[in-house]
Amino acid sequence: MIELSSISKRYATPQGTVTALEGIDLSIREGEIFGVIGKSGAGKSTLIRLINLLERPDQGSVRVAGRDLTALPPASLRRARQEIGMIFQHFNLLATRTVFENIALPLELRGESKAAIRAAVEPLLELVGLTDKRERYPSELSGGQKQRVGIARALATQPRVLLSDEATSALDPETTRSILALLKDINARLGLTIVLITHEMSVIKEVADRVAVLEHGKVIELGPVYDVFTRPRAEITRRFVGELVGGDLPPSLLRQIANDTATDPARRRVLRILFTGGAAESPVMSTLARRFDLDFNLLHGRLDEIQGRAFGNLVVELLGDPARLDAAVKYLATQQLGVESLNHEQESGDVVRLDRAAG
Repeated sequence: MIELSSISKRYATPQGTVTALEGIDLSIREGEIFGVIGKSGAGKSTLIRLINLLERPDQGSVRVAGRDLTALPPASLRRARQEIGMIFQHFNLLATRTVFENIALPLELRGESKAAIRAAVEPLLELVGLTDKRERYPSELSGGQKQRVGIARALATQPRVLLSDEATSALDPETTRSILALLKDINARLGLTIVLITHEMSVIKEVADRVAVLEHGKVIELGPVYDVFTRPRAEITRRFVGELVGGDLPPSLLRQIANDTATDPARRRVLRILFTGGAAESPVMSTLARRFDLDFNLLHGRLDEIQGRAFGNLVVELLGDPARLDAAVKYLATQQLGVESLNHEQESGDVVRLDRAAG
């Protein structure tokens, strides 16, 4: 549905040339919800504006539904853009127009008749749950209701692609969940391809099928959301996931681990264990304790679910005979679990660093 090939984009600033995107290759499938995540300045907003050519790439091509938008003349590009809806972080509603009139705006600009506009807007009001707000003005609406108007307006021209540029970042958590549920429902009902730009991994976790991680204008990780969550490779991805699922250990716990392992390192092993799929529901720790005659302390962790599949992230301390500890770690490696050994490396004041080596 969407193909970005060798995309690069640079901007001239008083401080010199800034590279916003470099060498981007992305293929977004028809009907999927595709997430793009990155910190501020990573190039996310530039990327989404390149898909509908609000920004033109310096290099590369943008293909949507088989058409190379970068090669289209202006009139053809305007028609092609009608198949690409866009919703914005700050809603971009016209204050002097009612909900109905805001949704109708793109159809009016296209020259549709009043009857055709009414026939298109009425179902959209019902779809986004605003039938009773049709004559209200933006100043009378909550943030979530304003975003629902923005979504309905983006759907007015019956697009095949919906672009969402940080559409939930100005909303509270409960409203965010309702908007994401609406987008997921729209994707399922209409078969729309949705591209979500965000800096929040919780948004990706909630609705996306696949995700691309941007850093310094480059795609550094790409894959199904479940795989990226449970096997993050890049450091920035690990930080995003850690913020959501508790991957980063509290400083007090780091100090505790450092002190404990320094006291009796041969008889203590601190492990981070990643449970995925069916393994997340199996009694691994109790099996370890019985099978290898070990004690264990559960230090930190969380169990969660992505797209109906369970995963867990636990930090445990195993205590016992060194040979039994080694055997237990080898056993874990056979159980389709991710295992990291957390070994004390350095402590300075309140700063504790841990080596992380795959077990």
